[in-house]
Amino acid sequence: MNNLMIFEGHDVEVFELNGRVLFNSKHVGKCLDLSESAVRNYLAQMN
Repeated sequence: MNNLMIFEGHDVEVFELNGRVLFNSKHVGKCLDLSESAVRNYLAQMN
């Protein structure tokens, strides 16, 4: 599965990997009005 969904007027890429549904973090960040660097920082803290 690899689809684009609309969330509050924003395109969000959704895909499936090993049976898990995942969202494109860059697109989710745009929905939340986060900068790309803020998204990268949050992702770095998760690892």
